Amino acid sequence: MTRPSIVRSTALLLAVLGFLVWRLGEVAPPEAPHLGNLDFPAVTPDTIAPREGYRAPDFDAPDLRGDPVKLSALRGRAVFINFWATWCIPCRRELPAIGRLAARAPEGVTVLTIATDSREPDVRAMMREGGIRVPVIFDETGALAARYEVTGIPTTLLLDAQGIVVKRIVGARAWDHPEFLAWLDGLATQGR
Repeated sequence: MTRPSIVRSTALLLAVLGFLVWRLGEVAPPEAPHLGNLDFPAVTPDTIAPREGYRAPDFDAPDLRGDPVKLSALRGRAVFINFWATWCIPCRRELPAIGRLAARAPEGVTVLTIATDSREPDVRAMMREGGIRVPVIFDETGALAARYEVTGIPTTLLLDAQGIVVKRIVGARAWDHPEFLAWLDGLATQGR
């Protein structure tokens, strides 16, 4: 190979790599969640698992403000629970939408997030920098993520008014999408 052909090949390779890095670095808006229907099989009160159709495991933990959050105390309300981390790029993309969801949540809906980071100051800084105002439980030890069998983040669980996991979704979504807000309102009123 001659020197000019090596230079052209190297330039072409660098251009292709640059294009790939640029495309992979692009942040597309998350898709709206596929909602399906709200019909689920009957569940007995003692059936507990972090999977669809089962009662969500209870927890009692303080949020970052120090306010206690007990999941079973939220019965009668639909609950949105999102596991995330500051180092997770899809989490960073969807947190502003979760903040907007929390601000516009239908009556009878509680929005919670659980940060799985190892450093609380990182979580606080990200929330402050993004101007995100949503309740955050800090899961420093990973005990909640383990109890909820979270193997990938972001992971979101949607609970009905009886505490049953209606949907378990892995991946970022446009949680403030009008279609999702309407679906969530239906979930909140389903148990009433």
